[in-house]
Amino acid sequence: MATEIARLPIGELHEGELRRIEHPPFNVLVTRREGRYHAISDNCPHAAQSLSLGRLEGSAVRCPRHGWLIDLESGSVIGARAARGCHVYEVRIEGDEVVIVDNLRRLF
Repeated sequence: MATEIARLPIGELHEGELRRIEHPPFNVLVTRREGRYHAISDNCPHAAQSLSLGRLEGSAVRCPRHGWLIDLESGSVIGARAARGCHVYEVRIEGDEVVIVDNLRRLF
C-alpha cells in the first residue's frame, strides 16, 4: 500500500536545491536535477547525517559529514563499503504538484 509523504508545487523546488521534508520517523530529501525530481531518505547510512545539508554532485548527493556519495536513482552508496543505502521514494507529477510516495511496507 502506497503512502503519500508530501506534495509540493512544481515551481517551488529550484534546480539543484536540496530540500528536507519532515515526515517522522523518516525524513525525506527531495531535489530537482535536470528537470527530474528525486526523493530519498534524508539520512546518510554511515552516520545518519542529514543529506539535505550536503551538495548535489551530478546524479548524487554528497554527505556533508564524511563525504559519502549517495546515488539519487538507486539510493546506493558510491565508492564506499556500505551495508545499505538510502530508501528511494516514488515521485509523481499530478497536475502542477510534485507528489512523494512511499511504496515500502516497513516493519517496526
